[in-house]
Amino acid sequence: MLKLFQRTKMRFKFSPDAVTEAMAAGLYDLRSGSRIIPMRLFVYPTALCNDKCRYCSDSLNAEQNTETRHLRYDPRKDLFADKENVRRLAADVKKFSVRDIHLFGGGEPFFYKENMFYFLESLRDTDVFIRVITNANALDDQDVERIVRDRLVSQLNISFNTDCEETASSIYSSPGRHGHTLQVLSALTRYKNIYSSGYPSVDIMFTILKNNYDRIPAVVGNLRGHRIHFFFFQRLRCYTEQQRALAAPSLPQEDLKAAGRMLEEMGITSNISELAEVEGHPAGEGEGTGRHKVFLRNRRGLPLACYMPFTTLSICYNGAVPVCQFKYEQQFAFNYLDSGGLAPLLKSGEYSSFVSSFFGKETLPDICGGCRFCVDHESETLRKRFEHFDSLRKR
Repeated sequence: MLKLFQRTKMRFKFSPDAVTEAMAAGLYDLRSGSRIIPMRLFVYPTALCNDKCRYCSDSLNAEQNTETRHLRYDPRKDLFADKENVRRLAADVKKFSVRDIHLFGGGEPFFYKENMFYFLESLRDTDVFIRVITNANALDDQDVERIVRDRLVSQLNISFNTDCEETASSIYSSPGRHGHTLQVLSALTRYKNIYSSGYPSVDIMFTILKNNYDRIPAVVGNLRGHRIHFFFFQRLRCYTEQQRALAAPSLPQEDLKAAGRMLEEMGITSNISELAEVEGHPAGEGEGTGRHKVFLRNRRGLPLACYMPFTTLSICYNGAVPVCQFKYEQQFAFNYLDSGGLAPLLKSGEYSSFVSSFFGKETLPDICGGCRFCVDHESETLRKRFEHFDSLRKR
């Protein structure tokens, strides 16, 4: 009972808004030269996957393109293959009071399923928001009950791109993935009802492809009766000719309107409005064009041309730590698999020198050329919070 009571007092574990608010407050109060300890970790647990999606360009498929070749699978290095790495990472999360973890990447986070559950169990009573982006292939009914009953995951983002098995056969290695994902969604709904829990919240990640762009209402219809928080439409980022061949043409406007009405009726929020804003342009236009619209100025007059170096650190499945979450080919000399934890990196001159290059700058350093910053919604949220903080100060 005591542990249950303690978990109910957690500020961040089940509140992404609290994480965003803490991030905004920290950036708003940031002083030039402050020691930076990231509050968010992007972690790629593994390079291995239990599926072979035709549109994937990462991990096992990375050797076929130049931009993500550095992420290709190395059988000698796979972060969550070794339980000691998992233990060390959980210890770092606690030691540095990390408040937000994203577990995702070119591999399937639950590929080493028991090691992943070991990690989640290790952080069960730690106040950190944990989101896992998964294809759900490795999860069975018992796994789902374990996740819900023990409140191991704050948010589960499930990749779901199909309306039926026929569509699934043109995207995945097995058409059975369609039905299995629906079974996992049903189990999540059932166990959340049994345990009177709202967690994990469930988001759907839908990648728009030539194979499914004209089936959006049918895909959405499959979600009826399930407890879905957000439906995220994402256009395919094309790094290879194979991917470009899978890019969707312009989306049928009537289908978008129908899907929008269905989502609203089911109480599912989405970013479908963003599709209407860019409709009429080729699929993927605007991705990777070098645009970077982030600029904030905090209460101390400190300009922040980019806030990511102050908030976020990534750990790849081969132990590499990139200097930027959107430029994985440029990395620190530090490697997580060879260290005793994150402390050596955070104390290093290399890391502090990199971060210091962003203090008080209205323009980005050369390393940021061709930036693919792709979380405009987050930067806009931070901008609005800064405006709110400014208004409070003027009262």
